[in-house]
Amino acid sequence: MEHLKNHKWVPGQPSPNPNGRPKKLITQLKDIGYTKTQVEDTILTMLTMTRKELERIDKDDEFTILERIIAGTLVKSHDKNSLYNLEMLLTRSQGKPKETIDQTITNKDWCITLNLNNSLDTIIPLITNN
Repeated sequence: MEHLKNHKWVPGQPSPNPNGRPKKLITQLKDIGYTKTQVEDTILTMLTMTRKELERIDKDDEFTILERIIAGTLVKSHDKNSLYNLEMLLTRSQGKPKETIDQTITNKDWCITLNLNNSLDTIIPLITNN
């Protein structure tokens, strides 16, 4: 890490990344003006197409820019053997699957939550009897 100290960005210098991080596909589509429903419906339809169909859509001007962008993205992902864009498109159209967490709590301390909407006359007997 010592060798990187001379290359550290200092405030006031030009940005090392003047264009910023590239926008993700869905953000690009929203910027063009497509609605969430249009994007989701197109994604689901195009995920069922063959590679030849996607290649034709990608190259043909008769299709909408939305269809061409998604087709091109799927073809490029297939060429790279990458599931990243496919996963992103599925997550966008179907939602992220629920994740489960197994958790074991070994602390034996108790936590008591009081509902202050009840009167104190109701709460105090509950605390003193336990």
